[in-house]
Amino acid sequence: MSLSVGYAQSLITPSLSRPVYMAGFDRGRLAQSIHDDLFARALALSWVNPSGFSQQLVLVSLDLIGLGRSICLDLARELTDSSLIIASTHTHHGPDTIGLWGPDLSASGCDPAYLEQLQAAILAAARQALDSLQPAIVRAVSVHVPGLVKNARDPHILDDELSLIQFLRPAESPPAARCAPLATLAVFPCHPETLSRENPHITADYPHA
Repeated sequence: MSLSVGYAQSLITPSLSRPVYMAGFDRGRLAQSIHDDLFARALALSWVNPSGFSQQLVLVSLDLIGLGRSICLDLARELTDSSLIIASTHTHHGPDTIGLWGPDLSASGCDPAYLEQLQAAILAAARQALDSLQPAIVRAVSVHVPGLVKNARDPHILDDELSLIQFLRPAESPPAARCAPLATLAVFPCHPETLSRENPHITADYPHA
């Protein structure tokens, strides 16, 4: 199978020139500062199997609590030549993009102007990733990391597996670039809420580090 991969990212940190309601924990949490930037990260994959069947897929990871289905469908319709999968880290320290954490039960915490900018940034990252496709080989590993995570709801159910997929330049590349990493996809099932509800700063939490 012939595989190509591309990567790009866009800045999605909200401006604090307007009130920013933070998602997660309690309603009415207004952001006071930016601790670290938020990003939309796009990984584009393109492959052709021996029978000639080809497929393109873009995986987008967002430093956000989530994104509504209607917005995701609108974004998918923009990428007519590729399949799109959008995932969010579920940080509790980013802007409200769902509408559940406004000042009270009757008001949304979403900023329509920010959501418009967010969609443009996601599309930009996805298209840049597709434009940067280059041949790659792949390697993968999964390991257990005991003692690092806990389950506060049901301590008997715990997933401590870290999975990594790395894409590298092929062995036939020029010597200086041979087998150099192009992108690494990490999957770790741990909730980014380490700073608790008292934190007033926009941050991606531990995924940033």
